[in-house]
Amino acid sequence: MVAGSMAADVTLADAGRSPVVAWRVEDGALVLRFSGSTDERALRCNCGRHHWIVETRHADGRASLAVKCHGCGTTGTVPLAVGPAPLPR
Repeated sequence: MVAGSMAADVTLADAGRSPVVAWRVEDGALVLRFSGSTDERALRCNCGRHHWIVETRHADGRASLAVKCHGCGTTGTVPLAVGPAPLPR
């Protein structure tokens, strides 16, 4: 759990099941809000840590967060919800 926050934990495996609509780093922890929910969840690694190195990626019309645990080095991706691309002028 994130110190000073009410955010519940979510594992990396469970985080990949629904797209993320908002994310932020709070006290070093990665906090996510998933599509269809108003709840915020702190991403927890299998090693128990919440500290992640985060990179946004965009490829083939898809967006994701590439994450790497700052403690044990576990890596993964979490899908990001993206709106439709603007029409060209």
